[in-house]
Amino acid sequence: MKLTFMRTTVLLALALGLSACGGKAKFDLGGPVTGLVYEGLIITNIDNGDATTVHVPTPVGAATTFKLGQSLDYGQVYNVQITSTPAHQTCSLFSGADTAGRLSAISIAVTCSVQTFTIGGTVSGLRDVADTTPTGLVITNGADKLAVEINGAYIMPTKVPFAMAYGVTIVTQPTGKVCTIANPSGFVKTVQLSVGVTDPVNNIDISCVAAP
Repeated sequence: MKLTFMRTTVLLALALGLSACGGKAKFDLGGPVTGLVYEGLIITNIDNGDATTVHVPTPVGAATTFKLGQSLDYGQVYNVQITSTPAHQTCSLFSGADTAGRLSAISIAVTCSVQTFTIGGTVSGLRDVADTTPTGLVITNGADKLAVEINGAYIMPTKVPFAMAYGVTIVTQPTGKVCTIANPSGFVKTVQLSVGVTDPVNNIDISCVAAP
């Protein structure tokens, strides 16, 4: 009997609470944003056009949050998407579409990362045909290392983030040859050629000649 009375009291309190706020619970659309370092991120609820611009936090790259201006009633569907991506970054949004009230709260996460690009160039004067015997030519960009075995195009194994410096050096010369590098250092800067296609660094050329 006591348990039944307590249950009835709780239900009555909930009903009175809902009545006091119009009978419907409200749900905010928002969540955490990580990795944002450039301006231009816009998040929109496609279903009603509600949008917000997420600004770069201080310090740059620190975790921040976003919140759309219009809250939703219980049972309303939503479809939140990234409608503008920051220059030089790739952003992904998680749990953006659902029905308000299916969970106790709505949390839509956004993660961003700086775009990375290949660096490399063309090798000449080394050898035209691959062989089981290594040439001995090894180049590095920081901790990134590559053994070069044949003439032609090469690409360093690890991509470099936009605006970061690179510096390719020869660690060991090939047997019987001396090689030099043109355009060995610089900063990754690129123009967008088309959607999803970017301009890599491809002018770090290596020329080899017979050792004196």
